[in-house]
Parts: sequence; structure tokens; C-alpha cells
Amino acid sequence: MNYHHESMKAATNRFAWIDNTTFKMVSSDGIERIIDITNNFKEVEFNVIQMYDKEKCDEKHIILDYPSPKPQDTL
Repeated sequence: MNYHHESMKAATNRFAWIDNTTFKMVSSDGIERIIDITNNFKEVEFNVIQMYDKEKCDEKHIILDYPSPKPQDTL
């Protein structure tokens, strides 16, 4: 997350706490990471989100309210 190149709302739309010690963060290019804050902010997992659409995700929360794909986007 780079606060010089994106709004605070867009950055917070890609962040969510999982429990008291871990959180999920999605980068602006669609890479999802789970971070453990008790273990020196170690990355526990990562995943690439398929069909990630940055414009839609800047408007809605990607983790809590992920936009559904359109029928023409699926195979």
C-alpha cells in the first residue's frame, strides 16, 4: 500500500482483521496476504485473486463485499 498513489478509502477497502493477531490485506494488483502481527509481521499465506478488478474494488470492500463477476466474465 502506497499512500502517495491511492486514496485512504481504496487502501482500507482491501484490509480486514481475521482475529486479534492476524489480518488480511490485498495489494492494489490483487495479491492477498495474511499477516501475523505476533510473529514480527510474518506473512502466513498469500494468494492471487483471479479476475481482480481494481476499479470495482476501489469502490467496495473487497473482502467483505466482493463484487460478483458478470456472466460474460466466466467460462
